[in-house]
Amino acid sequence: MVSMTVDRRPAIPAEWEPHVACWLSAAVREEDFRDRTAEARAQLDAVIREIARHEPVRLLVWEGEIAAVRSRLSDPALEIEFVPALVDDIWMRDIAPTVGVTGGARAAIDWHFSNWDGSARGARPGDRLAEREERLFGRRVRAPIKAEGGAPSSPAVFETKRASVSRPPPPTG
Repeated sequence: MVSMTVDRRPAIPAEWEPHVACWLSAAVREEDFRDRTAEARAQLDAVIREIARHEPVRLLVWEGEIAAVRSRLSDPALEIEFVPALVDDIWMRDIAPTVGVTGGARAAIDWHFSNWDGSARGARPGDRLAEREERLFGRRVRAPIKAEGGAPSSPAVFETKRASVSRPPPPTG
């Protein structure tokens, strides 16, 4: 693991640039969806299938759930790689590293996720993906800022340096 400095800043490719695969998570948590867990799982499966029609998908799945997830998504026309990982959330933006490139090699930018209000979030298995899964994402690079791991819903999100550091949540209502 290295710390990110000006001379070691990974380049983050744009979403439309060529890439090897789309990383997704199959970890639908009942505590998030309660009585709509089956519906959420079905909708996520539909999203995974649609993306896999256009590009390879690397799907992070708890090891004990791979057989069930594979059976739901079984289709020889789709290129889905089922990757065992300690992942507990479907929102990769809240748990996964951002994969960049530095020195011609992949680098996993570890954001150190916190709650919206900047307080430490209770440890969850997916929070340390960059640290534990270097074999998947590349060399870990520690980001100099925290990223918020879960935000209020809104029609648009604009990320700024100020939004990536601890601050109180916006007023609701």
